[in-house]
Amino acid sequence: MAGSTGCRLRANGPPNHHAKFLKRFAAKEAQRRVPKPAPLSAEEHAANRKRLSKVRFVKPKYSEETMINVTGIFKKWKRYCDENKVGDWEQTIRCLRRETTMDFFLFVCGNYNVKSWGTSEEYMRQFQQLYTTVTGQYMNRNDSKEVYKYHHNVLVPRFGLRAPNIDGKAVLNVDSLRVILTFNIAYDTGAFDLERHRIQLAGCYQILCYTGARPAELVDGERKKPKDGSIEKLFGQKVVQQAEGASDAADALDEESQKVEELLSMETTKRGRPKALCYEDILMMLVRHPVTGLPVLAMAIKFIHHKGADKKPRPTIFFFTPSKKLIFCPITVILALALHDRAFDAPSLTNASRVFESQVWGPTQCTQLRWKEEMLKMPVFRRVRGCELSTNEAMLYSKLNYDMGRQSLDSGHEKAWTPRFARRGAANAADGDAPDSVRDQMMRHDPRFSTFFSAYLNEIARFDLQNAFLEEEKQDQLFRMFAHVSLTRDPRATRDMVPDEVWAQVPPDPDIMELEEERARLKQGRYRIAGSENEEKIRELTDKIRTKKAEREKRIVKDYREYYFYHRPTWDIEAQARGEVEEQYEEPVIDLVVPERARLAEILCFQPKDLTEEQISCIRTEAVDLMVALCDKRNTGKVRQTRPRAPPQPQVQQFIKEESPGFGAWYEPDLFPLLMDASQCPDCIGDERLTAAERTFQWCRPTIRNDHFDDQHLTDREATAERGEALVYHFRNHVWSVHKVLLRTSEQVNRRRLRQEQRRQMIRGAKAQRQQRVLGPASARAKIEKVCERYGIPTPWKAGWVCYYNDPAKVEKDPTRRRAMKDAQADELAVLSRSDRRRSSSAHSRRSISDVGRDQQVQDLESKVHDLTDTVSSLNKTVSMLADMFKELIQDFGICSCTKIIQGDGVSSFLCCNVIVKESSYQVTLTILPLALQVGEDVLLVSRAHSTFCCVGRLRRSCSTHATNSVDGKTQSRRWIC
Repeated sequence: MAGSTGCRLRANGPPNHHAKFLKRFAAKEAQRRVPKPAPLSAEEHAANRKRLSKVRFVKPKYSEETMINVTGIFKKWKRYCDENKVGDWEQTIRCLRRETTMDFFLFVCGNYNVKSWGTSEEYMRQFQQLYTTVTGQYMNRNDSKEVYKYHHNVLVPRFGLRAPNIDGKAVLNVDSLRVILTFNIAYDTGAFDLERHRIQLAGCYQILCYTGARPAELVDGERKKPKDGSIEKLFGQKVVQQAEGASDAADALDEESQKVEELLSMETTKRGRPKALCYEDILMMLVRHPVTGLPVLAMAIKFIHHKGADKKPRPTIFFFTPSKKLIFCPITVILALALHDRAFDAPSLTNASRVFESQVWGPTQCTQLRWKEEMLKMPVFRRVRGCELSTNEAMLYSKLNYDMGRQSLDSGHEKAWTPRFARRGAANAADGDAPDSVRDQMMRHDPRFSTFFSAYLNEIARFDLQNAFLEEEKQDQLFRMFAHVSLTRDPRATRDMVPDEVWAQVPPDPDIMELEEERARLKQGRYRIAGSENEEKIRELTDKIRTKKAEREKRIVKDYREYYFYHRPTWDIEAQARGEVEEQYEEPVIDLVVPERARLAEILCFQPKDLTEEQISCIRTEAVDLMVALCDKRNTGKVRQTRPRAPPQPQVQQFIKEESPGFGAWYEPDLFPLLMDASQCPDCIGDERLTAAERTFQWCRPTIRNDHFDDQHLTDREATAERGEALVYHFRNHVWSVHKVLLRTSEQVNRRRLRQEQRRQMIRGAKAQRQQRVLGPASARAKIEKVCERYGIPTPWKAGWVCYYNDPAKVEKDPTRRRAMKDAQADELAVLSRSDRRRSSSAHSRRSISDVGRDQQVQDLESKVHDLTDTVSSLNKTVSMLADMFKELIQDFGICSCTKIIQGDGVSSFLCCNVIVKESSYQVTLTILPLALQVGEDVLLVSRAHSTFCCVGRLRRSCSTHATNSVDGKTQSRRWIC
């Protein structure tokens, strides 16, 4: 009995663990006591049976991605019905005929960006799902076969649709992974908002290649649901009822029981965690090695968000062990991210040495490293917003895909990589080494469908059949290199490698030139367009020009890369024929600004091969600590764009002796002086995550510095301020009074934001106008109303800044525009006539649309003129009040008594003003219009355009006058000293 008691005591934990256990147990008991839905009564069951008797079809359970795809084809179907006058979309699909389906896919291929018949066939499958969802029955099989035959025989040759898999299936291997990991940590010049994202990319690359996981199992790959209510309209009900009497039965059922109604309605279910890799999916442990007995850090990852997990979960667990080559070790990356997040439940695990020095105690074979409870639902690879790391948002798939493609091109590969390359590489690596059942389990494939052989098998045969037939030695090393993407890699190639000579000789685009000429004609030689009558059209043209230039530059970059990779072998062969000497390729030098990243690149990229286990353990610990430190660093890339300015060197006086012991410390320049330059950012200079060069970076002028501060830092300060505007005002006052850097006031920031919002609304209106030209008034008007209602802005036709497209020359030639114009005019006339009849039956109601629009424009112009007059009057009163205040202030101080006040706007009255400081007096040179001034008069000069200019003093003329020409005659130019 005593022995058993002793064993039980040794199995217990620390003395204070009982209270924590009881608290946790109480929380679980409270969750268990959550009441279940109350059972239905006999009357409710009877109502439910009555309701189910009207049910004709129970809709299939689709995933969220499938629902979004179905809503996409649903929008195309509605547009087809509206533009082609087919009829109501719902009645048409309920009475769908085969010829209508064929014509619909002809419309889809002609009006949307469909390039391969794989895309069009996917649209056809989605349309079948839409048909089933709306009608409650499956599409006729014979009609479906006829539509597919029409697609292959008519649509494919007409639109030149590309066959699937025609471009090949690229596959990665260990050499490819080494290249991109080395480039990511050592040679990538791309700037991230936070360097933690670079560590996260390395972890994603490693796990994708080692597990064959889809990217949505690691990061957030969910698409946003449409906000037009299409999902609720299509999938709001789980069943399809009979048409007759359905509404009456529903109304009666609502009165009887709301519970029965909720049974057949779509429910919003939440997972309680992001759909990405979280800490609760990772298990880190110290395992006792079966041979050496030493503790080994291992890791297990459980993937649960695979394809089809909502319908049939099939979780898969992968184990990882430490890699001798540190650049390939995923445990190192995950451990660094966990230490940076302080995710371990043990408070002592704060650095890498504490983790690696831990031992396995007791008779157990492993010691698991537990996470904090608040960290279990947190994603491992998280999103970076601005310069801050999100706490609960996972990294976006779009960001991972873009960075992977960019880095692969910059590292010299011919084609941009996608995460699918890594999945194919993992599948082909497992094929042959592992049984087919294990391979399908790791890839989450159903063995019945042979998915690997149809979609993932490398199209390059990885076997030397020629030498096998000839019974000669096989060239296995060559065939290993033939089968992967690294074969055609050229380290000299980059993503944008177009020479300057090509850019200089590229012929101008006629479409862009036409748009620029039209914009120049509308601008009429003026630089500022704010407030002009053609501002909306000019901004629309500017957006078009910018978009077309970007698209053209992108095409040039892509075409030149293809041209380079195709002709580079020919250039080399011809150079050899001419007897030229080969240019020796030199490995690029690692030139990094962040010291932690430079040291980490040295460890990972140049690891010696003959290291002992103890040495590998030492550099592994250092690598983890460097990764943790690098996660907090920032590299904005500003230093690479411009050459940093040399810090000012203090002037050393002659009498100081060189051997003075304190001279070195005094002479060393301060990189962060108290008085800052006017073009330095006061927020960046205090950010210790940046390098010294980026902290002291100077913008080209203070205005651009203010734009940077308002866009990058001010929003975060306003959001995190506990006292609201007072804290931001205090920061502005501190920066000006201590560091002599003037920031914009709150009023100036609000005016800038208002102008930006007005421009965005103007762009939305221009887009709405272009959409109306394409879609026609019927469908475009409804779409624009939904968009405006979503953003809380008035519709364009109510706001008055969008008109109908009315080009008589084009309308007469285009029947579609002509019909749309007539429909729009008819609808507008009908609306006007109804409103006029309600008001009065006078002759005023029979005016044309153009007269109404002209009168509205005149009224708007008159209101603007009245507003401008009121503004000028208010401004004059303000200036007069300020002048009186200055006059009283001057009289209080006894400077002088002003006998005349001169008010100017800085342009018409004060044509020239130069202020020269001479000890206690100011010499002001003014060129003014003829005024009744006498020498010796005391005057007060006030400028309305420059409120900071105010001069008080006694005028005395110090030079002769001379006449100059002006618009309304002669203007005397006099020089006064005040």
